[in-house]
Amino acid sequence: MNLVLKKATKYDDLIALMLSLIFARLLGRDILGLTIDLDNIFFSSLLVLLFIVVFYFMTRVIISFLINFAIKFVKH
Repeated sequence: MNLVLKKATKYDDLIALMLSLIFARLLGRDILGLTIDLDNIFFSSLLVLLFIVVFYFMTRVIISFLINFAIKFVKH
């Protein structure tokens, strides 16, 4: 199963990175309130970067799962 995840597509990292950067700005501003606070800019920047990294890996897992599901669905 792990081999299928790695061979699924060569663009899943790029797609996940683009989606995480796009949605991190939207979700961070509207839902989570991840805005840069000038009083504590280091902590705010770390929170934004942490959110982007977590969202990137979560998006990558979802894309890999969808590709694997599509491959199994087409085979049967």
